[in-house]
Amino acid sequence: MGNIIESSFETSAWLKNPHLQTILPPLLRVVDTTGCYTEQLSLPGGDVLNLTWVGDKGPIVIILHGLEGSADSQYVKGMFRKLQALGWRGVLVHYRSCSHASDQLSPGCHAGYTADLNYLYQQLTERYPATPIAVVGYSLGANVMLKWLGEQGRVADLFAAVAVSVPFRLSRVADTIQASAWLYQRMFMYYLRRSFDGVVLQQMVGLSKQAFYNINTFRDFDNLITARLHGFQDAEDYYSKASCYPYLKQIANPTLIIHAIDDPLITPDIVPAIEDLSDSVTIELSQYGGHVGFIRASNFLKLDYWLESRIIRYLKDIL
Repeated sequence: MGNIIESSFETSAWLKNPHLQTILPPLLRVVDTTGCYTEQLSLPGGDVLNLTWVGDKGPIVIILHGLEGSADSQYVKGMFRKLQALGWRGVLVHYRSCSHASDQLSPGCHAGYTADLNYLYQQLTERYPATPIAVVGYSLGANVMLKWLGEQGRVADLFAAVAVSVPFRLSRVADTIQASAWLYQRMFMYYLRRSFDGVVLQQMVGLSKQAFYNINTFRDFDNLITARLHGFQDAEDYYSKASCYPYLKQIANPTLIIHAIDDPLITPDIVPAIEDLSDSVTIELSQYGGHVGFIRASNFLKLDYWLESRIIRYLKDIL
């Protein structure tokens, strides 16, 4: 069995609101990063992975962003800056539907698609055989990462992994968002529509452009688009096969999961119990923190981003 511990995260009284924790960082945070560079990694099928790097020496941390995230996401920039200060390297993997590249042959990825991460990891271990490598995943990226770790059993040479705000059971999360988090759903649907070309979808799944723009929920999107594009029977079949929850017992690398009980997208009953975890997995729970939030502040103008410091401390301790 794994371990579930209480987090050291504490925040100000006025920030004990899960929506403020979730919304304020992307709205108010501005992180300047310098020295980033891009790489296109060719995939066996002819597609490419668009990567953004920071640093040129030291251990490597692979970063997996959340739904519709990118190298411009403030939490990614925050991690890049922490890694720079530490003298480490970071590499962000853009999911194929999020890189806005016109050279992609496939229709993008999904929450359980682990082949690209596995290929990148193998390439990095061949390119840098003596370099320690870790993986950090946020939200949807955390689900991908944990499923990959479980599929592999033990990933050779991976020294640690950190998952943040994990949607452990995708079906339950989709229902929660539809029932009580409609504002988040509207925001995510806007970005999903922007990432997919309606004409291409009509050719690939037989969905008219009007029907495409009428989709308003995650479950409808995954029924009509994700399932058809990737060979699932329907959204429920996709959620069942893509969720990381059944894979948690097979993880053999040191893994920390950081999660807030008040996450507005993931209800507490979805969080795994100790018996659902392998000996290598620790869940660190806090009462507050929202979804990929975990911010502290003495005043409205100066926010402190605890999450990145916690991730770095864990990676350093393991290494």
